[in-house]
Amino acid sequence: VGVLEGAASVIGRLAAETEESADGEGEGETIRVLFLPGWELDYLWQILAVFRRAQAGEPEAAELRELLHDLGYGLDRTVEQITEDLQRVAAMLMLDIPAVHTLAAAALHPLGLPSRHAGPPPDAAAVREAFEQVRAGWAAAGVR
Repeated sequence: VGVLEGAASVIGRLAAETEESADGEGEGETIRVLFLPGWELDYLWQILAVFRRAQAGEPEAAELRELLHDLGYGLDRTVEQITEDLQRVAAMLMLDIPAVHTLAAAALHPLGLPSRHAGPPPDAAAVREAFEQVRAGWAAAGVR
């Protein structure tokens, strides 16, 4: 129950932050850098594992499958779609490729915060290339 509440809190906060940024954004594409402690990401992975068991029809997850089915009915989503949605959120948050480090370094440098990127801040061309690599990584994970 604690893990479920923790995951719900993380997803709720991310949804609220995403909605706030979408309301205030202008034209063009942006990527937001979010800093989440490892334990919050762990909540998401634990819940995703349970959702996958429910999706697979495992007997110990039958009640959760029913709950997800009822929830999905009201949202016009299947249990499988709800599980895929959570998997996409986790994939976006966990994408760990060099391009992510480049974007984080570009975002953190003006703030004077350390990053795992070595050397001077990335130039505009490197940031654009990193942005495209991240978009490609998300597309490969099924994120639109």
